[in-house]
Amino acid sequence: MQAVAWAILLCLLAAPAIARQAAADKPVDPPPAKENEADVAADEPPARTYENAVVIRFEGVITTMLEQYFYRKLAAAEKQGADLVVVEIESPGGDADASFRIAETLRDVKWARTVAFIPKAAYSGAAVVAIGCDEILMVPTGQLGDVGVIFADVEEMTMKYVPEKYLSAYVRRFRDLAEAKGRSPALVEAMMDRNAEVHQYRNTRTGEERYMTASDAKQAGAEWTQGAFVAESAKDRFLTVGGKRALELKLAEGLVANRAALMKRYGVEKPPTVMEWTAVDTTVSVLNNAWITALLLIVGLVCLYIEFSAPGIGIGGLLAGLCFVLFFWSRFLGGTAEWLEVILFLAGVAFLGVELFVLPGFGVVGLTGLLLMVASVVLASQNFFIPHTPEEMRELRTNLLVVAGTGVGFFGAAVFVSKYFGMIPVLKALRLEPPKPSVSPARDAAPSGDLPVTVGATGEAHTALRPGGKAKIDGRLVDVVAEGTFIDRGRTVEVVEIAGSRVVVREV
Repeated sequence: MQAVAWAILLCLLAAPAIARQAAADKPVDPPPAKENEADVAADEPPARTYENAVVIRFEGVITTMLEQYFYRKLAAAEKQGADLVVVEIESPGGDADASFRIAETLRDVKWARTVAFIPKAAYSGAAVVAIGCDEILMVPTGQLGDVGVIFADVEEMTMKYVPEKYLSAYVRRFRDLAEAKGRSPALVEAMMDRNAEVHQYRNTRTGEERYMTASDAKQAGAEWTQGAFVAESAKDRFLTVGGKRALELKLAEGLVANRAALMKRYGVEKPPTVMEWTAVDTTVSVLNNAWITALLLIVGLVCLYIEFSAPGIGIGGLLAGLCFVLFFWSRFLGGTAEWLEVILFLAGVAFLGVELFVLPGFGVVGLTGLLLMVASVVLASQNFFIPHTPEEMRELRTNLLVVAGTGVGFFGAAVFVSKYFGMIPVLKALRLEPPKPSVSPARDAAPSGDLPVTVGATGEAHTALRPGGKAKIDGRLVDVVAEGTFIDRGRTVEVVEIAGSRVVVREV
């Protein structure tokens, strides 16, 4: 028994040492098996090492907001001094124009090496973004392609492929993008045009091999002979390839198992900076929602209405300003607003103020102010002035519906506030009631002739009249009530009515 006990004790004492030795012998992150000669083995030094790597997570449907998110992260990477930018793409695609703008931005980056890393799938517009990078790395099971351009037909309530006149422009743009990065224009055309069939051609004079469509080969000359057909480009199919096939077709530069293996490939020793979707990005996304936009505008307009109805309160103007600042801030970060829209909106508010306080009534000036505000809101919600595509027309209709809904909601809220302003607890606290007379009840019943002032007498507002306050008339302080709008302190006033002890004045 003692021998058994001693054996158990020795095993327990030796276990940590055995575990440490096993951990030392076991590799921490074994490199994936080499899928192709283009891959870099774990024991091969990288062609170039990078000191400062940044990973930008690019996920979800591509919209204008995702586009602006990417620009913000890319600018932050440049400011940080990154020499390697890895765009980690996992997206089904989205807006075609936004995708091309992102890809062309990546194409023109000179301050860093750009790498598209596809751990799962990059379809449609996401594939366009990947083609714009210097290199594409995929996991063996990753997917790339299927860039068919579609649009929503609102009248028939269906999704359709874009007409040929639009498609040809997109194809030309896509081919130029691929050619700029040394990739086959014919293969990317087959991703976008389901009628493009691609073969491998060989130059009989130089032995060079190239993937081309029949049209490309005809332009290249008779010295190119047709070879194997690229099966993924069969008619009525958008070319889509996995990681291994993308490597064979030279659409991708290598295969890696994960992000760590990618960093090892480029000789990055310190952990990369990972830029992801943050709370600010979520806030911008929420504020750009059509329903939230309408609610924000209704609240802002109602607060502005309260401010104009009882000037000088301050709270209404403050809340209105906050709502409109949030609206334009979200549009600035969403990429649809510029300073022009802000200037138009402020000009509209100023015109309405002139109509209300300088030129009473509602005429040309007020209508102009209203139209300026509407134009500002619509333009701030889209990145085009005149729609040219079915998608832009649909977006314009949506923005006009939001504005129309906002107008109806504001009108109803304004009527409610006007009728129940003094009964709503929060709003009641904002309004100052006329001061109670300081004279005795007996004096209240006295005829107007007993008061120290007469109709037509003038004086100066001793306090702000909102609408009640005090005025200095004929050298005496008198409790007065302003007729109509707010009168600021120090303004000249005239007595226009005396009813009992109630003295009504207006600004001269």
